[in-house]
Amino acid sequence: MMGISDRTLHNRYDIVSGRGGRVNDGWKPPHINNGFRRSYVFKNGYEVSIVWHDGSYGGSACLFEVAIIDPYGAFVYDVIEKDQCDVYGWLDFYGVVVLMGKVEALPDPRKLSQTYASDTEAQLRELLEGGEA
Repeated sequence: MMGISDRTLHNRYDIVSGRGGRVNDGWKPPHINNGFRRSYVFKNGYEVSIVWHDGSYGGSACLFEVAIIDPYGAFVYDVIEKDQCDVYGWLDFYGVVVLMGKVEALPDPRKLSQTYASDTEAQLRELLEGGEA
């Protein structure tokens, strides 16, 4: 993403208006510590929750904290970085957009499980018909 201007990055995900994906809720107070929250859902089902408030990691320095939520509603930490065990904190605008790009590029686990189920069903059917899986 070398050489991409902040304006281009802003247009890429349009964090203010939410174009490009489904926005669960606009910038609004998260009901704590004078801040804001935005939730953005990608086509692969993953959601990023972006917060900035007095109690967030980096909030006191005007930086963002981002949580990643899988399509089933569970918080996930190690889908981008293996050793990540918490939310991503202390991110500037560019860092948020880079992380969003990585989340957007993740495979849709709902499609992966459907493929696995189809493959398993085909293997089971073959075994029942006397063939080898």
